[in-house]
Amino acid sequence: MTCSDAQAGARDLSGADLTNCDLSDLDLRMADLTGADLSGADLRGVDLSGAILNGANLSQAKLRDATMDGGAAIGTNFYKAKLQQSEFSNVDMTGSSFVSVHSKEATFTSVNLTQADMTSGRFEDATFDHVNFQEAVISSTNFREADLQGSFGVPTWTSSPVWSEATCPDGSDDGDSCF
Repeated sequence: MTCSDAQAGARDLSGADLTNCDLSDLDLRMADLTGADLSGADLRGVDLSGAILNGANLSQAKLRDATMDGGAAIGTNFYKAKLQQSEFSNVDMTGSSFVSVHSKEATFTSVNLTQADMTSGRFEDATFDHVNFQEAVISSTNFREADLQGSFGVPTWTSSPVWSEATCPDGSDDGDSCF
């Protein structure tokens, strides 16, 4: 599978090499991207609702204004991806890597981030509504002005996350630690 296959609307893109492809504004709903390499791809404005991204590589991909309602991204690599103003809801992202992502103003609703690695991620002004952070690694993660109300689970960290002006899962704003 190639960039032109994806641009033509192919739905089975499992294992495809889509490195640096321009897939912006495409409708990839219900696409199977299992194990696909989307590193450096332009996915701005893409609709990934119901898509399967398990084991996919989205390192350094641009997903600004992308939408994903339903589907799965288990063990997916989002290393240094740009997720600004994207919306993820009802997605299982167990064990995914969000190391050094930039997710300013992104929205995560009813997302499973169990065992996700969010080390050094930037989630300023992001919304996490009823998100499961069980055993997620949040070392040096920036949650400045983020809203985590209703989220749950016990994440881990070795160096403190930034919580300044964040709203914690219980609705408090203590600035030291939200979990």
